[in-house]
Amino acid sequence: NLMAVEGLGSCTYIATDKTGTLTVNQLTARQIAFPGLEPWEITGSSLVPDGSIKSPQGPLSTPEKALLDRLSKTVVLANEGVLSQHGDDWTHHGDAVDVALLVMAHKIGLTMAEARNSYPEQATIPFESERLFSASVNQVGDTSQVFVKGALERLLPMCFTMAGVETDAPLDAALIERQAMDLAGQGYRVIALAAAGIELKDSQVFSEENLANLTLIGLVGLIDPLRPEAKEAIANC
Repeated sequence: NLMAVEGLGSCTYIATDKTGTLTVNQLTARQIAFPGLEPWEITGSSLVPDGSIKSPQGPLSTPEKALLDRLSKTVVLANEGVLSQHGDDWTHHGDAVDVALLVMAHKIGLTMAEARNSYPEQATIPFESERLFSASVNQVGDTSQVFVKGALERLLPMCFTMAGVETDAPLDAALIERQAMDLAGQGYRVIALAAAGIELKDSQVFSEENLANLTLIGLVGLIDPLRPEAKEAIANC
């Protein structure tokens, strides 16, 4: 059709579907950014927990492992997805972000079954698109702690401190925002994680009003990898 050819000749942009078309539709956690530290790499595939966590500084120290444990606990407890193994096969249910974070936690060494057994759930705030975060209150020893996962712009105002390798520090919001922008600039979808001790009275309903003075633990960068043939297809186009 001559008119179509003429129209294509004047195009400067092409808008195309991405998920499952240019990408493989398998969201994968690839980067962890703790406050003030260089990002840590997550290796392995997206739906099978066969990778590991690598720090730019080399083998993880004991304090770094403790920091990673805090992150993995938050990832699993503030999560509504399911990841399970049946023989050699892995199955999953739920939101792609939740599943990708469960795979990441499994690479660190924590499963949802272990976490829920060790830290019984007491209350939750499920994820809603209007809310942009989910939260869970769990019994940790003789105390209760709240674990929150969601968009940085929602979690940052809830935080008062940020996690460190040796000790927590007062929140540096500008620092955290720069780290998030660095991840976003590389094409990553950024998820923030926070936690804190909490006291709930028996008659009190757990709600967003309870989420204050949290500790920002870190950021996770997720990406849906490109299909191998996508680059050639775009070049041909």
